[in-house]
Amino acid sequence: MRIPAFKKIIKLISILITLIVLTNFVIITTHVYEYKNNTFNVEEVSNEAFSQKVNDKDVVIIFSDNSVKVKDCHRLSKEEQVQVASFIVTYLDSNDIYYDRTINNLVAEISLHSYLYKLGISKTSTIDADLEYVEDSRWYVRTSTLLFQIFGI
Repeated sequence: MRIPAFKKIIKLISILITLIVLTNFVIITTHVYEYKNNTFNVEEVSNEAFSQKVNDKDVVIIFSDNSVKVKDCHRLSKEEQVQVASFIVTYLDSNDIYYDRTINNLVAEISLHSYLYKLGISKTSTIDADLEYVEDSRWYVRTSTLLFQIFGI
């Protein structure tokens, strides 16, 4: 008797998880399109280093050959993370720099760094988000980023 009830609960949980994932995807995609078509308030600080004004915060973004660093990413809200990731993709596109990550994936890794920093985990390496253009070489960062991306954290 209890097995059919258990199956119904599993189906319900699966449906709820699917709805949460889809809702988060729609919300993030909406923000991406909102910022993708706007101009960014960005000032070049030095060669391949920029200061992006996001709300009342100055975000330092440094591009290198294979990655981009977002300084003090723990200060950014989700909406601000989307704005920064949108600028990064716009910059990479306009400079014909190859990358193989979505804006959602970049936002997820910025968010991962932010949460880890706020939890006090390895603060020296999580204070800044160092985002590779293709993928992170560490499996645990790729896996965590994917989970953050799926669940919209």
